[in-house]
Amino acid sequence: MPNAPLKPCANRLCPELVPRGTAYCGKHKTVRYREQERGRPAGRKKRLGRLWQKKRAVVLAGEPLCRECRRAKATEVDHIIPWEQFRDKRYADAATNLQPLCKSCHSRKTASEVLNQ
Repeated sequence: MPNAPLKPCANRLCPELVPRGTAYCGKHKTVRYREQERGRPAGRKKRLGRLWQKKRAVVLAGEPLCRECRRAKATEVDHIIPWEQFRDKRYADAATNLQPLCKSCHSRKTASEVLNQ
């Protein structure tokens, strides 16, 4: 059975060849789809960088313990109503929609949201 010919990586500057059915070589797939594979739009982290870090710091400073378990130190800031579902994107990061959570509580909440979609 003959093998399908290889095609160039979808990154225009990359000389690598990839099998049919894939678009990017291993190097460019991890760079381009790192955020998408975690369920986030590509580039979202960069767009929200400084502003998000400031809001995050304010929320964590104001409430240092996890809002769910009240035992662990809060290390992550969660959107109570996920920003994708928020009606007006301008207010999706309003302080009233943010809550400090520990890593395990945030993972549990995110997993339940993914299952309920």
